[in-house]
This record gives sequence, C-alpha cells and structure tokens, in this order.
Amino acid sequence: LITVYHRCKNKIGPGFISGLFFTAVFAMRFALEFFKTRQAEYSADLTLSTGQMLSVPFCAIGIGLIIYSCKCQKRQARSL
Repeated sequence: LITVYHRCKNKIGPGFISGLFFTAVFAMRFALEFFKTRQAEYSADLTLSTGQMLSVPFCAIGIGLIIYSCKCQKRQARSL
C-alpha cells in the first residue's frame, strides 16, 4: 500500500488506498477461510463459512471506495 501511494499519489483520488486495503485484506481472509477447519456445528451445512460471509460486505465496500476514487479523480481532471 505504501508503494502504491508513493508511486501514484498524484494520480489517485480520495479513498483509493482505503479501498485497496479493504479489498486486499478481506479477499485474502475469504480465500484463507477455505483452508480453515469449521469451528461451529451450525455452519457445517452452509456453503460459505461465517468468516467468508462477513468478508463479502467489506470487499464490496473496498471495491465501492475504489470506484468512487476513480470517479472523483476523473471529475478533478475535467475541472482542471
């Protein structure tokens, strides 16, 4: 994240780094939950584990922040 910020700080809009963080962390958590053993009996019949279900909204928030950042950057470029 620090590398992306330093290389692209003039090109990215507000919220891009936060969106990238949310997307990366919770996508990794979603992937790692496949290899984790199930801890609760009630979730044995579910397709996704509880951790995966909790990761999906945060990935969506991260993607939303990235899209918002790109739109803000385009608006700023047009106004200049």
